[in-house]
Order: sequence, then C-alpha cells, then structure tokens
Amino acid sequence: MKIQHAILHIFDFETNMHLYSQTPLDTQNEDVQTFITKQIEVLHQDLQHKPAEFQDGSPCLGLIETYRQNQDFIAFATNLAENVTKELSHCEQVGDQDLLVVQYLDGEQTQVALILLARKSAYTHFVGQSEAGIATEIIRHQAILPNSSQKPTTYAVIDLATLTLVYRDRKRVYDGEKRFVLPELILGCSREAQTPKESLKIVNQVAAQIAQDHDVQPSIALAKVKEYLVEAAQNETPIEPTAIAEEVFARAPQLQQTFKAQLQEKAVPQAIPMAAKVAERTGKTHVIKTDTGIEIRVPSEFVSNADYIEFINQADGTISIQLRNISKLVDK
Repeated sequence: MKIQHAILHIFDFETNMHLYSQTPLDTQNEDVQTFITKQIEVLHQDLQHKPAEFQDGSPCLGLIETYRQNQDFIAFATNLAENVTKELSHCEQVGDQDLLVVQYLDGEQTQVALILLARKSAYTHFVGQSEAGIATEIIRHQAILPNSSQKPTTYAVIDLATLTLVYRDRKRVYDGEKRFVLPELILGCSREAQTPKESLKIVNQVAAQIAQDHDVQPSIALAKVKEYLVEAAQNETPIEPTAIAEEVFARAPQLQQTFKAQLQEKAVPQAIPMAAKVAERTGKTHVIKTDTGIEIRVPSEFVSNADYIEFINQADGTISIQLRNISKLVDK
C-alpha cells in the first residue's frame, strides 16, 4: 500500500462551525503514515462492508468524475466534506466528527477512502511550570481521535478506475426518519448487496442444513467450509461459494447442486470479498458447543479426520464425541 494524498477535515455540529483544511496531511511523517495505514488495513479486513455501485444522479460520482479530470485533491476532498456536513447536519446526535480522505495505491488500483472518525474526550497529563518548579496536572482533552486499529462504523472505499465501491454505515435519525445517510444521500449508491459476513453466514447455514437433511454431521460440513477459507487464503485465491459446495460435498455431486441452487436463490455473490488474513483467521479454528454447556475448540482440519475426533450417533438419539490420539492434557 502506498499513500498518495490525505487530508483531515474537522466537524463541529454543536456550533455548526466546520474547519475544512486547505493543506494535505504530511504523509511522510511517521505518525501520520502509521495512523492512516492502520486505518486502511482495518477497512480492508472488515467483513461488514457492502459492495455497491453508483446510481444515476449520484452527487459523489459527479465529484469523482471532475477529480479524475483536474486531479485537484484538496478541492475534491473539500467538496466531499461539504456534502457530508450538509447531510449530517440534518441528523440527530451526530457528535464530534472528523473526516479523513485518503488516496492510496492498493497494488495497481488507485483507491479513495472516506472515513468518518468519531472524536472523544479523554484524560491526559499536562506539564507546566509554577513558582515551586515543574507542575504536573491531569486535564481532560476534548478532541481525541479513535485508536488507529479501531474499526470505523462509517466509511467508503472507492476504486477510481472502475468506480466500484464498498461502504459501511449505520442508521441515523435524519429529519425524524431513520436512514442510511452515507449510501443514500452522500454517495448516491445501491445498498442491497450482502456484506461478506452475511454471505458467509448464509453459506454456513446452507451447508449445515443440507448436511443435517442427508445424515451428514453438520460440524464436519462447517469445518470443511473453514478448511476451504484457510486454503484459499494460503493460495491467495478468491472465496467462491460454488467452490465451497464442491469442497464440502466432494463425494456427493447431487448435494453440490442443491448447495449451489440454494446459494443462488439467496443471492450469495459468486465471490465473497475477504482479505486473506481474515479468511485464514476465520477458518483456522472450529468451535463445537453442546447443549450441556461443553465447548470444544478444534483445528478445523481435524474435525473431519477420524484419527483425531469422531462423532458417534447413539441409539437413544444423543451424540457422543470421541477425541483420539491425545498424548498429553494441559489444564488452563
């Protein structure tokens, strides 16, 4: 990742006095670079953003097209900020906010990120001088930015070449009505698509239900979904639900077709956007919870391997789990 431009605008909705910066941030400054880089990494690893496309008449699309022609980043970012303040001024309880606008290279793709940062107050120390000498005090600072690794709840990332985007937002009370202000009014984009988290949840639900309907242990099917995520992450390949169907029910082509048909019916996309680190972390461990309160954490690749764990259906309808080849127990 290479940061090309960045600017920070400050909003005060209590007084309706907003400060639009006329100069960009110094991205060569180590602290600035670290903060921005971590923010962008958090966005890329988020599973709760929605893919979207600009709609006709989008106010943001017009600004982007102008920017692509004149390349005036400060004017572009300021116009964006003005649109944000215009729409958020109609909302209740907005709080103190800053808008970080960043242009960066992700591989060969030029991206622009708009990140709304909620400011907070926090206590810090202050060192002053008194007649008796050095004096330390505790003061309340009213304008602290969120931690660099904290996940923003309102942001958008736009590909300047393809004009595709992803966004995340929460409902706000806008002129008395609850609305998603970012996609509806600021970006002017579609918002019906599933988040990666929603898509993965549907994949898991369909896999478990098909397994249960055909006398396959659902835990094994779900673990195979996770095995696929790890493998895709390691091979740096897209997360494709149709490939998951083939992985989970490798020896049952009919179940694969059933799986694929249900995914299509539930509008799961052909590829689920997910960073490799997130896919590997998500798929690494499988957790089994029983109705008796027992919880077992197992490496995903072990769940379908009878050398390590076996699910036994008892005559009375209960299930037993047998763990095998254990040479040592460690209490924690």
